[in-house]
Amino acid sequence: MGTKIFAVFIFSVASLCYLSATSTSICIDSIEEGKILNQFLKVGVEEEEYGYVLAGVKPVSIRGFCSLDGFPISSVKEISQREFMNTLLAQAAIPIWNKYCLQQENFSLKAVPLEDADAIVRGAEVRFVNVEKLKEVVEGNISLFRYILGPGATAEQIVNKIAYSKERLIDILQQDLTLMGIVLGFGSHSSLVGGRIETILFSFFSKDTPPFSPKSYFIQKKAFPYMDSLSPEGYAHYYLELAGGESNPFFDGAPPFVKVNANFPNLEKELLFLQSLETPLPPCLRESPPFIFGAFKGEEDIDAFFTRLKQVQAELQSLIKKPNFLSQVLETIGGKKPSIYFDEKALAQEPSLENVLNTKQWDHIFSEVAAQFEEKEAQEKFAYSLCHSTLPSPFPKTMFASKAILKGLDLALHNLESAKKYFQFLSQDAGPQGDVQEVFPQGLYFKTTLQGSGKKIKGAPVVQASYTVEDREGKIFFADYNAWIPIAQSIPGFAHGVQGMKVGEKRTLFIHPSLGYGVLTALPPCTSLLMKIDLINIKEGEVAENLPPLEPLDLSWIQAPSFRASIEESMRQRPELVGAFYREVLDKIKGLDRKALTRSLNKKLCSHQECHR
Repeated sequence: MGTKIFAVFIFSVASLCYLSATSTSICIDSIEEGKILNQFLKVGVEEEEYGYVLAGVKPVSIRGFCSLDGFPISSVKEISQREFMNTLLAQAAIPIWNKYCLQQENFSLKAVPLEDADAIVRGAEVRFVNVEKLKEVVEGNISLFRYILGPGATAEQIVNKIAYSKERLIDILQQDLTLMGIVLGFGSHSSLVGGRIETILFSFFSKDTPPFSPKSYFIQKKAFPYMDSLSPEGYAHYYLELAGGESNPFFDGAPPFVKVNANFPNLEKELLFLQSLETPLPPCLRESPPFIFGAFKGEEDIDAFFTRLKQVQAELQSLIKKPNFLSQVLETIGGKKPSIYFDEKALAQEPSLENVLNTKQWDHIFSEVAAQFEEKEAQEKFAYSLCHSTLPSPFPKTMFASKAILKGLDLALHNLESAKKYFQFLSQDAGPQGDVQEVFPQGLYFKTTLQGSGKKIKGAPVVQASYTVEDREGKIFFADYNAWIPIAQSIPGFAHGVQGMKVGEKRTLFIHPSLGYGVLTALPPCTSLLMKIDLINIKEGEVAENLPPLEPLDLSWIQAPSFRASIEESMRQRPELVGAFYREVLDKIKGLDRKALTRSLNKKLCSHQECHR
């Protein structure tokens, strides 16, 4: 399969040829439209992977454009500004593509709105597709595509959906990351390995299923060297926002079910093994124009593929500098020399984007931005900063700090304080003569409610049990009947709390949040758990597995005053920062009368009289 995936294609910068006898010639008679299309395609070649799609070494290049009311998206101002301008450029370029290039058979450019609103203004996925190359890789992997998409799927149906439908690519491929890798040109083996890695990593942000290990285990424990920069404090905002009542895209839809591979004791071991297979990319492929993906040992002809990519990259670097860049790219797309009714030297000037959106659309965007700030004072700060030059302020530590995060934090701290008092009480009641037995001081206790007489749990076998998982007020989070549970894959509070149980025994576990799910969970954060267990059977494993270590999670950081202070400070900074960001990007749009625009918009956003002058 790899030989076919990584076949060498004839590619010449002089022609970039994919000829089609049925394609119609592309004719462009508007200098301004030519500038926009030229700039869009040049950005696609320089910053994305459009050039590799043109060359036939990649079937699809895909990227998401953020909603224009969702900026800034990064703590690096330059990145956010570039992304905003590229989004605006795409908004202008898509209709021009549809005007001149929509009937071309070899390539398609499709913008799919991510919300029920105007494409790209509200966020969109844009796909650039080499139809023939896509057909080749789908046909070469048709059995795998049919296994995922259904036995009746044909290559033609799949290609047409990807090239022309209004569905997101991941939805067309039924959320399968292996198929995603294949249509992005990464090869079958690398797609299988990389897809499995991404599936495991994605599962970190799905909802927990007690008594199994927290999905955020690897983040909380910093289990891998490449995650050193990803702290629990950084990811806590997503979970706290969810606890505070705001929806979060991490938890949308059904959580992915990730079954542990039979060759590995747990997901951690499998992930480490899969990452050890990674093959470093040639450093030049991280330069412009980039070709970035995860390559893994075992892919056929990977060295030949790297050689081909480096050759194409050098040719693209030359192409970008050519004054007739647009005509050469359009010749590849249409299969014929295009008709351009003006001197291509005029395309060297940057396009004017002032007419991409009308006043009503800008008004809508800024109204949506202002609505992100709940209090009038914050809205006024945003509006003032939008129309006045202000001293530069540092980007906040928490880019999207909100009241929901603070509400979630308050809930977590309340639960943690409640747990502290409750486990202090349990420690006083525990003892050899009491009903409650201590496993870990002020962290894990149990009470036997019915004695058993069968086999005893020792170590980490697979056990069959009926159980309920509740909070201390009796709210049931999860329950199951006659379920088989690999103890090695459970939370420490469960794994150590059931030790010594006999078949037929009923036991209640009292688990402190530090031995359960901690902060990074879709359960209420820092919640104490009561687990009522009825042990039915024990199945000894063929290979002895280790118990999860009885080591409490570090929850001290959430109690530190500095954690709350950083959120509150970020909330104070954000209105002015966002206003300044939009003011600066509007200044970059040549020909746009920013003062008149902001004066009109700020009449309903700002109470400062000077804003209306």
